[in-house]
Amino acid sequence: LVRALRAGSLDLAVLASGPPFRPPDAESPALAVRTLTERALCLAVPAADPLARGDFVDVADLRGRRWIAAPPSDEDRLMGVWPGLDERPEIAHTARDWLAKLHLVAAGCGLTTVPAALAAAAPPGVRVLPVRGG
Repeated sequence: LVRALRAGSLDLAVLASGPPFRPPDAESPALAVRTLTERALCLAVPAADPLARGDFVDVADLRGRRWIAAPPSDEDRLMGVWPGLDERPEIAHTARDWLAKLHLVAAGCGLTTVPAALAAAAPPGVRVLPVRGG
């Protein structure tokens, strides 16, 4: 969509971005970007995982974990990995839609991020928790 905007094929586009939020690119001409809304991001963990015992997850406890992310062909392949993770994530599985990711979490295949608004859609066997720190 960004290329189409620059080429003049589109006058307007609505883009989604995962945190940390940043402009779509640094090319010219600069695009006028407006934030319409921001959604809180949480972590989906298997209910049997020790991380699920508390009311939140500390970002330091995310080191060395296996992640469920978007497929490599997707624009943001790390969607599903906690933003700002201070190590290269181990992507154990990939899935395009949130429900598939959540079912992989329920099966104990790894962790994934999820918008807080989708917490109620988590299947049995998944806890959705806020992350603190970092």
